[in-house]
Amino acid sequence: MAKQVNLADVYHLISKAKSNYQFVEFVKRTTGEVRYMVYRVSGSDDRSGESLPIHRVVDDIKAETLTVWDLNKAAYRRINFREVTKLVIDQTEYTIIVP
Repeated sequence: MAKQVNLADVYHLISKAKSNYQFVEFVKRTTGEVRYMVYRVSGSDDRSGESLPIHRVVDDIKAETLTVWDLNKAAYRRINFREVTKLVIDQTEYTIIVP
């Protein structure tokens, strides 16, 4: 059974994750299709090791999104937390309560 978590607590959970790889299931806004993504939360891709600039992190928090490295697409993607149906962090499944 999935644990429920407030949107405000999602960033804290992700920042404290022990595993570097996470899983998300979401509904694509434009098509309504359910999609899945395995991503890195470290803020850097596998090649450069460079972190995201702080302004991008602040923009993500304001927009209720998170910029991650999609392991399957090998590119940065933004997760919109209002579209998430399932989030797995350290093998624990969460559903997000959106106000």
